[in-house]
Amino acid sequence: MKKSAKILVQKILIVLFTLLFGILSLATVIAMENKTLVNSALGVSDYVVLQNESAGEGTDYFPSAYGSVAEVEAAAATLSEEVEAEGAVLLTNNGVLPLAAGSKVSLFGVASADPIYGGTGSGSVKSAITVDFKQGLENAGFSVNPTLYEWYAANLDTYKGETSGLMGSGWKIGEAPWTDIETAAGTSLQEYSDAAIVILSRSGGEGADLSRTGTQDGINGDYLSLNENERQTLTALKARKDAGTLGSIIVLINAANALECDFLQDDAYGIDACLWVGTIGSTGANAIGNILSGKISPSGRLVDTYYFEHDDNPVVYQSGDFTYENAAAITGGGETNDTYFSKYVVYQEGIYVGYRYAETRYEDIVLGTPNAGDFDYASTIAYPFGYGLSYTEFTYDNMKTDYDPTSDTYTVSVTVNNIGSAASKEVVQIYAQQPYTDYDRQNGIEKASVELAGFAKTAVLQPGESETVQIEVPGSVFSSYDANNAKTYIRDAGTHYLASGKNAHDALNNILAAKAQAGITVDSEKMTDPGDATLAVAFELESDTSTYSTSSTGTVITNLFDDVDINKYDGREDNQVTYMTRSDWAGTVRTEPVTLSMTEQMFADMQYTIPEDDGDYPTYDSDETAYQLVDMIQDANGDPISYDDPAWEDLLDQLSWEDTATLCLTGLRNTAGVASIGKPATLDHNGPAGLTQSYREGKNGLAAKTNDPDKRDNPVSYPGNCIQAASFNTELLYQVGDMMGEDALWAGYSGLYGYAVNIHRSPYSGRNYEYYSEDPFLSGVMGAASSVGIQTHGVYVYTKHLALNDQETNRSGLCTWSNEQTIREIYLTPFELCISQGNAHCIMTGLNRMGVIWTSASSNLCRTLLRDEWGCDGIIITDMYNESYMNRAAMLLAGTNLPDNNGDLTLLDVYRNGYSNVAHAMRESAHRILYTVAHSNAMNGYQAGATQIVSVTPAWQKILLASDVALGILLLAALSWPCIDFFKSRRRKG
Repeated sequence: MKKSAKILVQKILIVLFTLLFGILSLATVIAMENKTLVNSALGVSDYVVLQNESAGEGTDYFPSAYGSVAEVEAAAATLSEEVEAEGAVLLTNNGVLPLAAGSKVSLFGVASADPIYGGTGSGSVKSAITVDFKQGLENAGFSVNPTLYEWYAANLDTYKGETSGLMGSGWKIGEAPWTDIETAAGTSLQEYSDAAIVILSRSGGEGADLSRTGTQDGINGDYLSLNENERQTLTALKARKDAGTLGSIIVLINAANALECDFLQDDAYGIDACLWVGTIGSTGANAIGNILSGKISPSGRLVDTYYFEHDDNPVVYQSGDFTYENAAAITGGGETNDTYFSKYVVYQEGIYVGYRYAETRYEDIVLGTPNAGDFDYASTIAYPFGYGLSYTEFTYDNMKTDYDPTSDTYTVSVTVNNIGSAASKEVVQIYAQQPYTDYDRQNGIEKASVELAGFAKTAVLQPGESETVQIEVPGSVFSSYDANNAKTYIRDAGTHYLASGKNAHDALNNILAAKAQAGITVDSEKMTDPGDATLAVAFELESDTSTYSTSSTGTVITNLFDDVDINKYDGREDNQVTYMTRSDWAGTVRTEPVTLSMTEQMFADMQYTIPEDDGDYPTYDSDETAYQLVDMIQDANGDPISYDDPAWEDLLDQLSWEDTATLCLTGLRNTAGVASIGKPATLDHNGPAGLTQSYREGKNGLAAKTNDPDKRDNPVSYPGNCIQAASFNTELLYQVGDMMGEDALWAGYSGLYGYAVNIHRSPYSGRNYEYYSEDPFLSGVMGAASSVGIQTHGVYVYTKHLALNDQETNRSGLCTWSNEQTIREIYLTPFELCISQGNAHCIMTGLNRMGVIWTSASSNLCRTLLRDEWGCDGIIITDMYNESYMNRAAMLLAGTNLPDNNGDLTLLDVYRNGYSNVAHAMRESAHRILYTVAHSNAMNGYQAGATQIVSVTPAWQKILLASDVALGILLLAALSWPCIDFFKSRRRKG
């Protein structure tokens, strides 16, 4: 080789190996700093579990009741069908349902071949087992038009709609024009003409609310109204029915969100029956077939108020995309500031969400209350909250109440009689009413005319059968939060009512009938129904300012969220809002959004200042004890070791700074393993309607760690939470939790990001499929029932998203403004019930701000409310962590324990010195995490004194380090080559 060429090759190799060695070395440093994240992404661990063989196989603290994945899936599929059977709501029926056995039907709509099984986003479930509408109807004995079905299936790309958010690209309803349908179906429409079943489908999900004005093909841009193609199809089918070539028109609403219902009473469409089926889960279509055939009588009840037109719902004007006036001038603008610091929403409607607005305004019209304004219930509300028909008729009688002062509980009994001709279940609903007094008007307390206070579902009653149900109602239903005077829960003196009814409106009419009977002036001509006074009971109660002012933990309840009310926030300047009040409906019901301006103080309060603290740091690396986490499960008597047991302090002293920081930084659907104390890593995951596998797909499916022949990534999914709640069956919801707990055992889940109990504040909320209802009591009770079920399997539940995280648009960093009565009575109640009734151990906070404070950085929310007032003892985790507007140290100091992401240790290094406050907050968080995991199924197989965790080096680290060494050697060789040549040449010259 010529000398010049040789020198060129040497230079190239030196540059090449220097560059490669530098890149690989940097990559190694970054990878090792983020080894927890890398291990998680690869599905590997940096420790192994060793079991002393002489001690046996360890202890199964939470064993499965099933022996194989096939058994688990069969049970889950049956339960998914049962949920749909009890939750589907019959909205209207002129007698065409149930259909005759063997009817020949045609299915219309893209969803016939591609149903909406669930929602989109991180809570979506891709099930390996699905039944579509054709299969479900055929399984029930119907003959379904194959020509039409196959045409829809072959043309989904042409006619399917679009959704926005994390899993979509835009708003489009889609569907085929009637001319295309008619051409494709041909003569099959004549053959399969006993009934036309039109499926109206809408999707929704995480990341964006449904469009009210910007849908590509919606009437006036509204995604929740019918578009032209859907209306054309209904009109054409009506013409065929009128001509005698079609038997009946049945509509199925395959959507979680409430559609505008004007079309159901429009004579132009001739609809004979309509069934709301929600999002149907894996096998719900089987139940729909059985309902249409009459094998099952529908018994679901609406979880939302259904309007003819959503423009009549005042909440829609106060939800959406709102930017502070002059925000850019205050924040400096830029993408980050515009996105995370400039958006707001005002809950101007106060407590009057859903039926609380519609029914209260209706009562004030009927009672002739001043300033009630113009409101016609009959032309505004299509179906009230709690509404639902069946194939039979029920009557109620013999309502009685019994009060136990010791427990402050009312026991309400009602006899339900099936006087129709079909067997069915019935839902009995109990509503409470408090008096709206002068004290309330003076102090800004609002009272709804009716509030759901209890419910029960009967067994299947045969024609002629009766059942007396008993429903317990706590005395606290007769209390309200006084945010301006007493600053706690109080009870006003006056006449209070408990009423039974088939829905909220029915119960209110029964109260109005009782008022009329008591001599109160009631305009009966303005009532939609005369009501039944025997189904309402009045109580004369005295005022009480103490009974409900202390929580179950003994903590005094008082204002915590004054700064979330723009009227009380110190930095508001000229900003002010007039909340909706029944004192003046005409003057306070708004049809335009509240406008707010950004102030310097608002922007300053959105920032984080971490106070320095030179106090003593916790003890680290202590060798005085040698506890393992398994030792903290139970004491010598077999009783669970409590959070406050002194032994925890000894265990925490054993942790190093690095152990503690790792625990506090590792939260992306997992918690970190700590070999030194025998803590295993856990898999925590989303699961509103079944376990998701969006993370590490292919590595953590059902029985992924065993050789079960049926192991798979995706388990059975259940109908959405709104359909679950529509069952009004807490035992059924317990079974759902119980079954999801079984799924979790087989999939290796220890924690569940759920249940989601935010409120259906607006029908357009993208995540309504994942939330239960517009009613806080129903949401909380249903979430609690599911929580109890799943936690029997050692799965800790993160109830989410606390709090006021009730819209998806601008959810990240959104400033939500509301008053304390509304916050407590509507938006906190579901979470409190999940903790008090469901013993849900953990909480996920919201992506939003309450006022100007990020939820996870609110000490009042995370410490005073959750820990002190409610007694929440588990992990508080953020929603998806976003460095643009969140802060880990602020989060820890406020009492939040985990970010929903994985970070390297350097993120907390700055607090190693001079920040003992942060260090102690880290220790507290480690305690919460360890305590929660110790009492979970993650400890299955671990046995005190016999189980050991040993650190190992994962293969990827070995490969990376070996590659560093190899490249280092090559670089050294490349550098040595010219040196060797140089010395050789010197030797020759010498």
